[in-house]
Amino acid sequence: MKKNNKTLLIFDCDGVLVDSEPLANRTIIQCLKKEGFDVDEAYAYKHFHGISTRDCIAHMELTFKRRVSDNFVETLSLLTNEEIRNTLQPIPHIKEALATLSYPKCVASGSEPEKILLSLEVTRLKKYFTHIYSSLQVQRGKPFPDVFLHAAKEMNFTPDQCIVIEDSNPGVQASLSAGMKVLLYRSALEDKSNLPEGVTVFTDMAHLPTLIPQIIQNSHLQ
Repeated sequence: MKKNNKTLLIFDCDGVLVDSEPLANRTIIQCLKKEGFDVDEAYAYKHFHGISTRDCIAHMELTFKRRVSDNFVETLSLLTNEEIRNTLQPIPHIKEALATLSYPKCVASGSEPEKILLSLEVTRLKKYFTHIYSSLQVQRGKPFPDVFLHAAKEMNFTPDQCIVIEDSNPGVQASLSAGMKVLLYRSALEDKSNLPEGVTVFTDMAHLPTLIPQIIQNSHLQ
């Protein structure tokens, strides 16, 4: 397959490549409740969606004015990895889309590098990516643009040559702050209001191979 080397596709991992958001919420809620934090699924989705574990913990410690235990991260990691191995599935139609897209690709996620790699291996998506970047490699996680700018620099692309595929508002903010074009993947049932201008929303990964050329063409017309 001949590659189009003028555009870089940057994929978030959780919720874009793998269906891990329910899994992630379930495990962090379980671990937080064990430590006496009063959180539920709605709270986790509102405050944790699209940000790193590091930033989730910082939010909890700031909000509840107390620290998590010293072994919290290790306990959460072990439980999450077990869930990934046992239950994680790829996002519907993402395999077919990745096989069709003839552009350079990379992953830029708020998750830990080991978790990203495990998720891609379990869902058999690893073969589509040779470059993986994590927010832990930069100073600030999403909604700051650091991880996307880092990925673009490492891949030798300028921000205006990049299209980010995201599923969260912090990821959208990070993409736009980086000066990149963004496609927002959301289920048909989710509210699409209050989105920044210039964000293209889609509900099926099967549409991704036709959306990418449209985004490129529209950017050339501007």
